[in-house]
Amino acid sequence: MPQAVISIFVSRFDRKLDDALKAIDFPTGRVGVMNALRCYAAIQHDAMPNVRALFASTGVKGNALSPDYYIKELLVKNAINTAPLGTIYAFVADTRDNLVVDVRTDLIDNFFNALAANGIAIESVCEELMHEGLDAFKEAFTEILDALK
Repeated sequence: MPQAVISIFVSRFDRKLDDALKAIDFPTGRVGVMNALRCYAAIQHDAMPNVRALFASTGVKGNALSPDYYIKELLVKNAINTAPLGTIYAFVADTRDNLVVDVRTDLIDNFFNALAANGIAIESVCEELMHEGLDAFKEAFTEILDALK
């Protein structure tokens, strides 16, 4: 049976939206987590036993969040986290119990409804981030090919 992952970039949402969210007094550092949990919930709901959510871009930039913030917020069963080594060290160094997150789709839906009510078009943000990611991949891939010439 085929095995697959669905890559979900996390912190990029927060870096893209946090300034706009601060301006409207909306909680920051949450869009990436809520989007990742929404994707994870969809995978679980559709009962895809051979598909895993792969949480990428889970390193924290700046000092607003703890270094292991995204690992702790996305600690769910049957998922993969590709956190940077420093982030993993921070997670392991924390001696508190790290509990598996209870994924509540009602809270996720409420969060995205509140975003929309505050004028944040999440689908447009997703589209923009996807294009930025594809452009970055194309550029990096071209550089690799050029280096091989």
